[in-house]
Amino acid sequence: MLFGIILSENIPFMGKILFFVVLLCCSLSGLAQSPVPFIDDKEGDVYNNLAKSQIDYLSELYSKTIGTDDELINGRDYIPYYFRSKFKPLLFSDEAHSGSVTMSGRKYSNIKLKYDTYTDEIIYCDTARTYNYRLYEVSLNKESVDCFELYYYGDTLRFKHLRSGTFENLPEGFYEVVYDQKCQFLIRHSSIVHERNGIDEYFYTPAGYINVGGGYTKIKSLRQFSKLFGTESDDVKKFIKKSGINIRKADKNQVLSVLKYYDSQAIPANK
Repeated sequence: MLFGIILSENIPFMGKILFFVVLLCCSLSGLAQSPVPFIDDKEGDVYNNLAKSQIDYLSELYSKTIGTDDELINGRDYIPYYFRSKFKPLLFSDEAHSGSVTMSGRKYSNIKLKYDTYTDEIIYCDTARTYNYRLYEVSLNKESVDCFELYYYGDTLRFKHLRSGTFENLPEGFYEVVYDQKCQFLIRHSSIVHERNGIDEYFYTPAGYINVGGGYTKIKSLRQFSKLFGTESDDVKKFIKKSGINIRKADKNQVLSVLKYYDSQAIPANK
């Protein structure tokens, strides 16, 4: 919305100049906090130019203030949207952690990263500095990200960006690579949104995917899971029962133990 501003004839000339300087500074401050809308090619060059301006602005701001490499902040300003939510979409954000990210073959270590499980975004942030009373936060350009890691106490989560068409039955996005030997085990950390009392709540709903030679399959039940191992299904079932594992409620370490057991038998699946 635009507002017309009329200056009184009684205001001194230097006062008018000062007024416009203050007004200009306020406008620039407001612009710095505005997110870039999602780009639709049909909208023309206006949004493309706006996105480029946002990246150029972030590059200049971050490079001068925190000495960050241009490529690392190649993205858009991340605006948190879940302040009122009790259940937030950030992955294990209440646990202390550090991170690293590899972009276009170059690795950046010992940095603060967050992962938004609802929007599938990696957020780079610097908790030691603020701008306009909020943290520096940038949603990194997915196309430039090869992989990233989140280091928690006692566990390291390694993520890989799987682009569209990489594997059948796997939507594009970031997946945690839990196991990559004869078998492969991926986890898609995601959230779904439900409204409660007028507030959007983001419920964590991870999904595990297993590949034992016939492509990735989502884990749904013990019967479906054990059938993936072909002629070794009965043996795997016995191991699961002996280990007291409930596949539908199993954590990643329990699923991992089953896959390691199967791999240790050195018998290919479905043979």
